[in-house]
This record gives sequence, structure tokens and C-alpha cells, in this order.
Amino acid sequence: MTIKKTLLGLFLFVATVSTAQEKEIIPFTYDIKTIQYKGLTPIINALKDNTIVALGEGTHGTKEFNDIRIELIKDLVTNHNFRIIAFENAYGDTYMINQVINSTGDLQKTMKENLVSVWQTKEIENLFSWIRSYNKKTKDKVTLTGVDTNFLNNATSVLLNEKDLVRNKTYYESCLKLSEGAKAIDYNWANSNTPNFEPDYNNLIKVGTEAYQLTKEMTTKYSDKLSTTAKIALYNLELGFRMFYEISQQNETYTRDFMMAETAIKTQSLLNQKMIIIAHNGHIGLTQSLIDPMGEYIKKQYGTQFYTLGTFTANGTYSAMTDNIDVKVSKYSTYELPKVLDNSLEQQMEQYPEKNYFVDFRSTSSSVFDSPKKMNWIGYKKMTEEEQTKYMTIPNVKLRDHFDGFIFMNTTRASEHIN
Repeated sequence: MTIKKTLLGLFLFVATVSTAQEKEIIPFTYDIKTIQYKGLTPIINALKDNTIVALGEGTHGTKEFNDIRIELIKDLVTNHNFRIIAFENAYGDTYMINQVINSTGDLQKTMKENLVSVWQTKEIENLFSWIRSYNKKTKDKVTLTGVDTNFLNNATSVLLNEKDLVRNKTYYESCLKLSEGAKAIDYNWANSNTPNFEPDYNNLIKVGTEAYQLTKEMTTKYSDKLSTTAKIALYNLELGFRMFYEISQQNETYTRDFMMAETAIKTQSLLNQKMIIIAHNGHIGLTQSLIDPMGEYIKKQYGTQFYTLGTFTANGTYSAMTDNIDVKVSKYSTYELPKVLDNSLEQQMEQYPEKNYFVDFRSTSSSVFDSPKKMNWIGYKKMTEEEQTKYMTIPNVKLRDHFDGFIFMNTTRASEHIN
């Protein structure tokens, strides 16, 4: 009798897990030759009613992660009134791309000049071409924007485009001072990977702190006179310059992800449109992983109106570089994905017969993915297996704590970078 009860209990456990799997693992199909997806409606339904949707990527160099997000973006824009697309890229630089998208200018040229190299891919060029085409057909245009602060000078150009205010000598001279500070900081960032280049940190702190104080003064004087775009640019500059002030105060809680979140929140609130954010999984998470992520700050502001969607893979190739910092000129090559780790989420994800699927944690109170396991972040830098495990692997992750849902694609390929 005891054996029968044990076997019955085991059968019921397996049946329960199987049923849960059938309900929560929602497959979709992908034609590798035509780059066409079918069965994405459940994903769209999970995303469409939110104010901000963050679409992540498990590596910074996977073609399929770019392609599927582009398909989701097209539907969210065309059918569900999303009008802001925000990249993990400098605000001012992305503003310049938005200007070219809404003209007949050379997209590839402006991408190389204004995107960090991880985004300089044919997939992203296809997205920008689609936005250009869409915007030509409607007055309710899509705005491409950025949330990062790594390059600052183009944000000062936005301020100098305020035609009425630039006639004011004090305003104009203040903009020029901000530009001088931004150029100094941008120069150091752009040369981060140059051999034997040594930044003058004391000067950067001095320049950044002075510019930070100036942005605050300009906000007080001119905020009510600035266009919406310029208000965001000035706030983005304030956040970027403030980093150097906080360094001087030894404040380690002021982070890049906080700045990106603040720029995203300011942009969405001032433009008052539904927003899509494109960034790495690590930045869009809801709780601390290797960093305190942007998603955690946005969640505090928007609650259930913020949906964060991670993407994962287990096999294939990805693109990466050997430089330490992703700037606008970096060389990407194709590499095999790191080996899937034992007792990891990726190992669990690839065990199911479905090769491409979606899981929505909001629609289920319990999940077969609720057991804590290792999670592996893959960035833009090629690492050895030892480095990857040591620096980019997070132990004991409960996936629903980090994402509202996720997409898994068993086998993926490296992004196609523009020459």
C-alpha cells in the first residue's frame, strides 16, 4: 500500500508539473530564412496595456533578440499606440538619429556617428528604416530617444536649437560652457580603450561639478521657456554631469542605471506617450542582480504599468568585442555562446520540447521556473569561461523577481554588424 501511495503521489506530482508547463509555456515559431515569427499574439497581449514596456536581451549581440523585439515594436506601435522607443544610448546622440530618421539623411552614417557600436547592426538599421517609413504615413509619429548619459555634447546641441532663447546672451553663453564640459568628458569616454591613455580624473571631476551646478541654475532660470525636448536634454545633462560631483563626494549609490531610469521617466512623463525601452536584461530587471537595475527604479514609479520582458538563449553564436568599453568605434566578431552551466536557468529552459516560447509570470501565481537557479549575463565583451562564470553569473535567482515575463529561443545567431 505504501508503494502504491508513493507511486500515485509521484504520478500526481509529474502530472501537476506537466500541466503547469502546458499552461505557462506558450510556443511561437520562427522561420530563420524569412525572419518571420508566428504566434506572438500572447506576448503582445501581455505588453499592450502597459505605459512602459522594457524589452531586454540576454546578450548584447544576438540577431534573434533584435529581430523579435522589432516584430513586437511594430505591433505595439501600429496597433497599441506606443510612440516612444528609447535605447540604451546617449540621449543627445539618439536625438540626432531621430532627426535623420525624419529626413532623407544617411541612416548608416548617422548610426556610426551616434550609436555605441553594440547597436550598429543591420537589424537596428531595419528598425530605423521601418520607423522612417511609418512616420512618413502619419502625423502621430514615433519618437526615437535615448536614456544613457555616456556621451553628452549632442544634448547641449538640443539646447542651442532653442531659437528664441539663444538670443539671450546669458543662456547662449551657458550653453557654450556646458558644451565645453561635455566635449571634455566625451573625449575621455571615446578614448577609454586607447592604449596608454590616462584620463585626468581631477580635471574631469572639476569640469563635471561646475557643469552640474550650471545645469541646475539653467533649470531654475529657463525651465518654463524650454521646449519639451530641451527640458529632457537639460535634465539628461544634469544627471550626466552630476556623476562627477557624486564621485567627488564618494557617493557610490549614484549609478548609471539610476540616471537611465530618471531620463526614461522624465521623457515618458513630459511626452505623455507609451514607451518601449531597448536595453540589456541586466538593466531592465526588477531587482538587484550584478547591479541595481534601471527597471527597479522605473517599477517604483509606475508599478504594474511597467512590464519588463527578458530574453534568453542557450546555444549558437553571439557577437562581442575585446575592448573593455563600448564606444562608437569598436570591432565585433562572432563567437560561440558560453557553455550552459549546470543548475542554471538556461539549462532548465532548454530541457522542454518547445524550442521557442514565452512565459508570462503575471498570469500565473506559481511557475516551474520559480526554483532559484544560476543566471548568466553575457555583455558586449568577450570573456574566458572562467571570467564569465566569475564575473557574470548570479547564483540563486528566482526569475519572476527579475522579470514580468521572458522569451526563450533555444538556438540563436550573432548580430549582423554594419561594416
